[in-house]
Amino acid sequence: IAAARVEEIAGRIAVARKIIAEGCETCPMSEDVWLEAVRLQTPANAKIVLAKAVEKLPHSVKLWIQAAALEHTDVQKKVVLRKALEIIPNSVRLWKELIELENEEDAKILL
Repeated sequence: IAAARVEEIAGRIAVARKIIAEGCETCPMSEDVWLEAVRLQTPANAKIVLAKAVEKLPHSVKLWIQAAALEHTDVQKKVVLRKALEIIPNSVRLWKELIELENEEDAKILL
């Protein structure tokens, strides 16, 4: 992660992305490496990276929250959060995020 950030600061974003991609391959169970990889990507590529990340770490609440944040509409965000809740049904943070996107009536139904 540090090496990728040094390259990013030096203005060599392509090199930073390559380094962090190697990190994802070397440490596929590291949530922090995946989140850094997402941060270094363009929004379109970030979704691809996040898809791989949640495949490797399906119980990572941070990765699911990031995946929802990258979606453009509330409907898309809800779809991502509902998928996350299928895998991690006891996550208070995921439930909170989903309820905040719902209107009052639907939020009551969820609760």
